[in-house]
Amino acid sequence: MTPIPTEWDINHTCGHTVRKNLSDKPAGQRAGTARWFAKNRQCPECEAAQRAAEDAELRAEAERDGMPELVGNDGAVQWAVLIRQEFLRTSFRELVETNLVDPAVFQTDVLEAARRVTAARWWIDNREIPAVDLPELLAEPGPGAIAKAPAPAAAASATPDPAPAAGWVSFFDKEANR
Repeated sequence: MTPIPTEWDINHTCGHTVRKNLSDKPAGQRAGTARWFAKNRQCPECEAAQRAAEDAELRAEAERDGMPELVGNDGAVQWAVLIRQEFLRTSFRELVETNLVDPAVFQTDVLEAARRVTAARWWIDNREIPAVDLPELLAEPGPGAIAKAPAPAAAASATPDPAPAAGWVSFFDKEANR
């Protein structure tokens, strides 16, 4: 009897074939997992390239809309930019395109107000609020909405304690993310 292989050649949706180690799956699930990857996923390199392109597109869209850079750790900022832009798009569709709000009012009550909210954490924390409620949410965003920008890297200090990496802020550090 031949053992069920742990490494499988997967022909991804992008057309690339990648050998994947599935030894972490029970033997009876490896073939199904390999089929699922082949049917539903691009190879890791194509997925990374697609994510980078989407991130660049979101950042360009945010810049076009005059949205400021968000403050937080890299992962939180990347996620929050996606949330913010989708929030703004959906809000525009639900408010302006359905004639609930005049475009000029949307400009002041949503876009200008959104420009003041610079904490990545705020966008993440409020991601499940209905988009039609965005004007009300932005009218009183709360104390954690406006993040303090990280301090510029200081000159080498005379203290023997190592300095934290410049600009590094823990996502869970509530004070730093305010």
